[in-house]
Formats: sequence, structure tokens, C-alpha cells
Amino acid sequence: MCTVHTLHSSCSIKLRLLSKLILATVFAFGQIAADSRPALAVELEFLDGQVTGYFDTTVSLGVSVRVADRDDSLIGIANGGTATTVNTDDGNLNYKQGDITSAATKAIHELELKWRNFEFFGRGFYFYDWLVADTERTKLTEQAEGRTVRDIELLDAYGVSNFEVRNSPVTVRLGNQVINWGESTFIQNGINTINPVDVSKLRVAGAELREALTPVPALDVDIAFTDKLSVEAFYQFGWRRTDIDPKGTFFSTNDFISPGGNFAVVKGAGTSPDNPPTFDNFVTRAGDRNPRDFGEFGVALRYFEPALYDTEFGLYYIHYHSRLPLTSASSTTGGIGSASGAGYFVEYPDDIDLLGASFNSEIDIGTNSLAIQGELSYRFDQPLQVDDSELIVAALNLCGVGGRQSQLDANGAGALCGFAAGEKINGFRTKEVLQAQMTVTQILGATFGADQVVLLGEAGLTWVPDLEATSVLRYDGPGTGPGDPGTAAANGVPLQTDGFADKFSWGYRLLGQLLFNDAIAAVNLAPQVAFAHDLEGTTPSPIGNFVKDRKTVTLSLRATYLERWQARVAYTNFFGAGSFNLVNDRDFVSTVVSYAF
Repeated sequence: MCTVHTLHSSCSIKLRLLSKLILATVFAFGQIAADSRPALAVELEFLDGQVTGYFDTTVSLGVSVRVADRDDSLIGIANGGTATTVNTDDGNLNYKQGDITSAATKAIHELELKWRNFEFFGRGFYFYDWLVADTERTKLTEQAEGRTVRDIELLDAYGVSNFEVRNSPVTVRLGNQVINWGESTFIQNGINTINPVDVSKLRVAGAELREALTPVPALDVDIAFTDKLSVEAFYQFGWRRTDIDPKGTFFSTNDFISPGGNFAVVKGAGTSPDNPPTFDNFVTRAGDRNPRDFGEFGVALRYFEPALYDTEFGLYYIHYHSRLPLTSASSTTGGIGSASGAGYFVEYPDDIDLLGASFNSEIDIGTNSLAIQGELSYRFDQPLQVDDSELIVAALNLCGVGGRQSQLDANGAGALCGFAAGEKINGFRTKEVLQAQMTVTQILGATFGADQVVLLGEAGLTWVPDLEATSVLRYDGPGTGPGDPGTAAANGVPLQTDGFADKFSWGYRLLGQLLFNDAIAAVNLAPQVAFAHDLEGTTPSPIGNFVKDRKTVTLSLRATYLERWQARVAYTNFFGAGSFNLVNDRDFVSTVVSYAF
């Protein structure tokens, strides 16, 4: 049954909803618990039954432990490893094998009230992590602690009105809300781009997806003109961003643009134990440049055809500002010694246009069901990050110093560098980006001794048709070093020839789950395996969907007792792609126990 807090604009496809809920046990990093409304929520009734609703609470205690040893190829040379940068390893160095990376107590509350044709939904969340700040090397910054040690936040808070206009049902939602468009289950950067994600919340042991989706303040109107045709539109009143892992936390792989990151170590400084970073080798961070709080909106047209396997088609247009961070810089007069005169900053470009199309179908095969869904999205002007080596060399005006060069130049005429002191160096380029993906979900009845079997697969691709060759301009990929021969030689590190962003990249995700009802007395058991494989190409940053040969496998077991108690234990292994997989050595186990009432 659809309720006011449902994350989906359509409830016609049951399997579609199931695949979205499975996302809560996802690949991402294997520790996300399934989230759904408890059947035993407290029922509410006021004013002689005129106002009804429910209030539910879920409390949990979870622990995550690192089980893999550090990989030297992901540790900077100055820190005892072999990587050519020390700007990505703080999180790796802060937790050794066997360390507890998260031990969190948390609670989430939901309130729904209904009166006549009006509804209200609110959701609040708070947690305290006892051990995340117990780091081995670098103390978490105050900003990082504020995101990972403790937090209290009102998430969703919106009102709903249901009425009719000329016999057409209309639903209006106003307030902080999640607006879920498109058909993607696992792969990001598709149509479902309205709500950003607070990644740090996903790292809390026992995290739920509903805690990490950042509601946006918006007016959303959905009109059903017929049983088959509907239109939905929204206008957003305030911009919200994606919050990446804070500097020094376990999954952090960037020490200079993440929350708490205030400087970058210049390449060529700190590249050996005998040449450690010094003050003059730091480039400092300036204030973030956020877009305006208005000008974000979208419209969706949906058509449902029951005669065609209950298929729903969708067309979408969204105008929005980037939720993902890009890095640009301001130049200095040149030279390592004057690095402190240069600066960099994080910015969020505005006015991105997206067109999309989607479908979802449900096919009954005997007593089983098969759901097929897919989408195609096209962005006219998505900002893509230029390689950070090019940006730093240009910011310091080091072109020609020690043979260094940068593909960035002041006038775009191939002059290379030549920026005036304090001049902005744009660290991104806007490109047309096309993304396609398809998902298949199969639900089987009693199979393999289980009461139910769920199989899900999703494949997707990202294509940037006019991305320049690396000989013209190198776009950022994870784990890359200097791609310019002069810069590599001056820094005393190998020349980077691969790992930069590609025009085309693709991969797939698989998930299988068995359900055993009353496996042990009244305890239901659900073992699950999830696998992610990036087959070809590296997606440009900050999209980051695919890195060639990167793989993730998660094994988990969930136990549920009387619908109130739930326990889950999981193991996640990251492998493949070598030093381009920046979490290659962050394997972990997690366990969580929760109680709902």
C-alpha cells in the first residue's frame, strides 16, 4: 500500500518497489540495512477519529571492523607507501587491520498524520558513534567529527493535500521531501538526481538508505488526467549538495576537497621520505562557491498501458545545479616556494539540463513474476573534472619549471599556463553525457529449499561523446599521477599513461537473496550475495560510476524475529583495478542489531 512517505511517484509496479527496497541492502559498501515501515508501529487517533496516523521508532547498535591490511600502492611515498601523492591516504592510515571503524548507536523516528484529504509526514534521525574518532594517525577535524561522531537532523517534513480538479485526482506535496524519478536501482547519475546523498550517513554501522537521502525543500504537484496518463512537476526552493566522506574517515579517499580538508600537498613535494611536506608545499583551500538557491525544477510525463505487460513509460526534464563537487583554482606567480600564494576551491556549477526516458514492466510467468525496467538520460552540459595534476601545475604557474607543463592555459590558444596572479583556473569542462541502464528483477517461489528467491541484475553505461583525447586534455580518474613527462620527471615519479577518464565506460550489478520463513522457531533468515563489476573504461569524475576491472562482493545474513527484532552480519570485499581502486584494501565486516516499535 502506498503511504505519504513512499519514495516513489508511482505504486503500480510491485517489483519495482521491491528492487528499490533491495537497494537498501546494497553494494555500495555492504552494510546498509533494509528499511521499511514496521508493521507494529504505534497507531494514533485524535479528535474522535478525525485525525489518524502512526508513530514508529527504530533503534540500533552497529559495529564495523576493518579486515584487510593496508595496500602500499594506496599510501603516499612520504608516508611509507608507493603512491605518488599523499592527498588520498589519511583515511587509510587512520585505521589498521582489526580496528573498529564505526560503533554507532542510532535512532530514527517517523510520524504520519491524516485529516480528511490532508496528510503530514516527518522523519527525524540521530546517532552517536563511539569509536569512529579513535584514529591511529591523524585526529579528525572538527568539521569531520561533526558529520561522523554525532548528529541530529530533521529529514523529511512535508504536507500533502489530495483533491480533484474536473474529476482528475491531484496530489500536492510541500516541504522537505524525497522526489524519486527514474528506474535506476544501483547505478548513479541517471534520472534520479533530485535528491543528493549524505555519504557519511551510509558509513554509520547499520545505516539505512532513508537516513542518507537528503530531502529538498520543494513544491511537488502530481495530476492524473486519466487512469493511464499523469503529469508531475516540482520546483525546488533551496539547493542541497552531496556530502562526501570527511577527511580522515575510513572510506575517505580525498584529503583536500572533503569536509575538513583545508590544503593539498603539491606534487613534487613530499614524494619521498627524505622530502617530507613543508609549509611552503601546501596549496590552501578557499571558501566553497555554491550555486544560487533558486532555479531548480522539473516535469515528468507518465503513461501506463496495462495491455502491454502493465508497462509504465516516462519522459522527464530536469533543470538543476550540481550536487557533486568540482575543484578549481586561483593562480600564483609561480614556483614551489610560493605555493602558499595559490589556492583552490570547491564549486558546484549551476544550470544543468537533463532529458530522460524510462519504462517499467511486470510480467507474470506462472506463479512467478519478472520485472523489467530501464532508462535513458541525456545531460547537455554536465561539468567534468580535469585531472588535478594539470590544475595544480597551472595554479602554481610551474609550466617550464623543471620541464613541467600543463594542458590548461590562460587563453585556450595552447599557450600553456600564463595565468595572472589570482586569476581563476577553471578545473572542469561541461560536456554532453549520455547514460543508459536496464534492470531485471525475478521473484521465484519455493526454490532451493527457500520460501522465496529474489534475483536482480542491472547493467549500465556512461558515454561522453566529445571527451578529448588524453593527449589534448586529461580528465580526472581515481589514483592517477602526473601525465606530463616533464612533471613526472621533475617529481621523480613514473609517467602516468592510463587510468584517466574515458569516453565510454560500463558495468553491471547482481544481487541474489533467499528467504527462509520460520527457519529457527519464529526467526526468518535471509542470506544475500551482491556483486558489482566495472567492465570497461573509467567514468569521468565526479560521476565515478565505473573504473575498469573494479569489483565488489558482499555476503550477508539477516535474521528477523516477530517483525520487531532484526540482526544482520555482512562481509564486503573490494578487489580489482589495482591502485585505481582507492578502496581496494578497505574490506570490512559489520554487524547490526535493531529493534522497531
